[in-house]
Formats: sequence, structure tokens, C-alpha cells
Amino acid sequence: MARHASLPQNDFVEDQTIVDAAKYRLLIAIEAAIAICTHLTARMAGKAPATYAQCFEELARSGIISQELADRLGRMARFRNLLVHVYAEVDDNRVWETLQSDLQDLESYLSAIGEAIKEQIQ
Repeated sequence: MARHASLPQNDFVEDQTIVDAAKYRLLIAIEAAIAICTHLTARMAGKAPATYAQCFEELARSGIISQELADRLGRMARFRNLLVHVYAEVDDNRVWETLQSDLQDLESYLSAIGEAIKEQIQ
């Protein structure tokens, strides 16, 4: 995804193959983040949250991620819903903007999850 994010916006949106690949990779990355979240919250709370965004809120309440990161991941979960349910209507410029702003959030999330798992093991 970083390769797609490094493209100038005009080059990105003018190449539908790149746009489609980026949408798919974003969808997979967001789905993976959600799967990890639902698994952890189910283990901690004994039940899955009602929405994907609420899942990240639960991780923030548990101190695993910051509230700010939970808010941003919640927005990503809502973007995932757009990709799944109205895929063809998602503005290609918005996909590029998401790549610019949200990749670091996924890395921060994975780092926080890794730290939480290390603490559980010790």
C-alpha cells in the first residue's frame, strides 16, 4: 500500500488498476484490524461488540490503544463499510487520501496489539 500512497494523486486516480488494487488492499488491511479487534474484545469482555467502530472503542477503554487511535480506526471501519457496500461509488480521490492519512494508524495499531500480547505472555 505504501507504493500506491507514494504516487502523485493524479497518477493514482487516473490508473483504475492501481485504484482497484489499493481499494482491495485497504479492505484486507482494515478487515484484518477488525478481526484482531473482535477476537481481543471477545476474549476480554466475553462478547463481540455491536459494531466495528465500537470494537476499537472497547480496546481504548481497556487501555490497549489510545482514544485518538480508536477514533481514527473507527473511521477506517466505516470506510471499510463503504468499500464493501458501495465499492463502485467510492471516490478514487478519497481512496488516495485514505492511503495518505491512515497507513500510519494501521502500523500504530499493530504495534499496540503486539505490546499487549507481549504483556499477556509475560
